[in-house]
Amino acid sequence: MSVRNMEPKVLKSDLQSRFESNKNRQSAYSKFIGSRLSQAMAIRGWSQTDLANALGVTNNTLGRIIAGQERLNMNLCCRAMELMDFEPSMLLSDDPIIGDWTGVPAIDAMLSDIYGEMSESGVDLMRKYVTKDYLCCSHHYTETSSKVELGHGSNWEERASENDKNLRQYVYQKEHHGRDLIGIPYDLERKNNVEICSKGAYFIRNILSSALIGENRVFVETVADWKQISDGARLYRPRKNYFEILYLKNTIMSISAGASVRIRRKVWWYKLDN
Repeated sequence: MSVRNMEPKVLKSDLQSRFESNKNRQSAYSKFIGSRLSQAMAIRGWSQTDLANALGVTNNTLGRIIAGQERLNMNLCCRAMELMDFEPSMLLSDDPIIGDWTGVPAIDAMLSDIYGEMSESGVDLMRKYVTKDYLCCSHHYTETSSKVELGHGSNWEERASENDKNLRQYVYQKEHHGRDLIGIPYDLERKNNVEICSKGAYFIRNILSSALIGENRVFVETVADWKQISDGARLYRPRKNYFEILYLKNTIMSISAGASVRIRRKVWWYKLDN
């Protein structure tokens, strides 16, 4: 049927349908590009404010671009990728955006997965990498000093339930090793993060630096960030830097040759900026 012979109402409906379809495609495309920018920012540890200032746009404008709500400016988006030392072509790729912190692609892919994720626990994606006997270890679990607190005026030992305390395992004991160090299983680590670290917000850790240590360890330094679950707006809380050593099940050499990346232990501590 030619357009000339179509009834006015049919023609209007057809044009409206095509318009809505095109609009939906543009919206999906804008959201995809925005999500790629967000991934790149998380990997490089750039805040939205940092990138907006570097681009010379307002924080609100960049926020709308990332959310796919702003009219897409590909020149601006390409410049953003270049500022973060990524190829602009990565905006259009379906390949995961990963950093190059260690030079071992499989380990860098794992770090990209775990750090920068937007969840309440900050470790949801870590589940697929941990071994069955994985332990999350920290001196903070036995800390009694009032200067090191994980919650509102109480340390972990004081606030933990008896059931949680029973899940602890001693890695080092003072009488044998000169110090105490305990570990907790993954599910308890995740629960603690939601209850203590996120406090009703997304708990995000962006990588500042990383290095390989010995045959099977990875050191990671991150800075914590919090965003509202409702709209993704950044929450301003005291800056907290986390330091973690990941003990891998397989050696770095074997991972480079194709072995899987599995984490059997993590030791962490933090520094709170005053």
